[in-house]
Amino acid sequence: MYQATKTSNFTRIESAEDLFSRDINAYFSAVDRDLQNLFTFSNIAYTFGSGSDNEVLQYNADTGSITYVPSLGGWNIGGDLLWSGASATYIGLKPGDGIWLGDEAFLTAPFSVDAAGVLTAHSGTVGDWNLTATKLWKGTDLDSDYISLDPDVGIHMGAEAFADAFFSVTKEGALKSTSGLIGGWTIGTTKLNAGTGSTNITFDTTEGIYMGSDTAGAAPFSVDRNGHMRATVTTLTAPIIQTNDNPGTDRVVIDSSGIRGYDDVLGTTFVLPTDGTAPIFANGTIQSATIIETTIISNDFKTSSELPWVEITDSGLAYRENTQGAVYGTGLYGTATYGSGVAGYVGKSDLPFVSIDQERALSDIRLYNRTSDPSGAALIGDLMVKSGILYICTTAGTPGTYTKVGLQT
Repeated sequence: MYQATKTSNFTRIESAEDLFSRDINAYFSAVDRDLQNLFTFSNIAYTFGSGSDNEVLQYNADTGSITYVPSLGGWNIGGDLLWSGASATYIGLKPGDGIWLGDEAFLTAPFSVDAAGVLTAHSGTVGDWNLTATKLWKGTDLDSDYISLDPDVGIHMGAEAFADAFFSVTKEGALKSTSGLIGGWTIGTTKLNAGTGSTNITFDTTEGIYMGSDTAGAAPFSVDRNGHMRATVTTLTAPIIQTNDNPGTDRVVIDSSGIRGYDDVLGTTFVLPTDGTAPIFANGTIQSATIIETTIISNDFKTSSELPWVEITDSGLAYRENTQGAVYGTGLYGTATYGSGVAGYVGKSDLPFVSIDQERALSDIRLYNRTSDPSGAALIGDLMVKSGILYICTTAGTPGTYTKVGLQT
């Protein structure tokens, strides 16, 4: 151990002139005496006497002396701790703990770096980043480069006010982005979409939802803002699909048994079963429909909901110009008996196959005025008009033989 035994009175040499002006024997005698007084070997250790706690050896260059002092330039040493200041001005360095400032306790210091390199700072600037106890931020509105992390609000960038930021995530996880790309999804102010053409899917605040095309109008599937859906090919799988779940309203119900229509007053109005049995219609009109390979059984089938129409009944096919049965001109105008009724029949059992039943302004039968005989197959009785003259087939064949009717010229 070091122990101080004496303070040396040795005067250092300031220059070569100082050295040569001295008594050399006296000079080295003083050096030898001082070394004997300052240093003694004990157990192969230098001893300088004993100092008090928290004192350190200090060399005085002016006097050439070495003495114990309580501090070095305001720094105190106690055991393994080097420190200076107190409370808010305190700074400490200690192996195992680290470095800390602003408080005498490491754990409550506003700034610290522990032995593992973990930094704690309540405020400050690090690489142009501003730090406080509740916020880390950088940039300004003016430069449009602002970004902030605030534990009380969340993360936002592009504006200093959280509500005005172009991008933000609240502490609850709610994300807002005015534009961008996330996992292949493009974010716009009013639109979210991914893919192009047939792979496109778009969520649009104006158009609604659509997919399969880049435009809503051409998309094979779309749902507008009013809930109207369009699908070119649709498969809906559900135990029951209905337009209204209130039994007392007009509605259509679709389930595994078929399709059924209900009226709030009339009850069931139609049934289209899935088991192959005949459909049921309480009443109604089928318009603008294409019916293929279907047997239609009806006691009142009409081609239109308004006169004139072609109607099909058990009596045959009839062309009706109005609903009355009187011969044209025999009824009293303005009464229920006015009108001509049926103009003609086809296939009526008690009439020729084609029967014209009233006089009309137009001719009963119109034949095309040909310029030559028909070249196709013909049977006796076939009629044709050629060059304004009526002919009848008198010999069947391909072609048949046609003879002028009567004395036509």
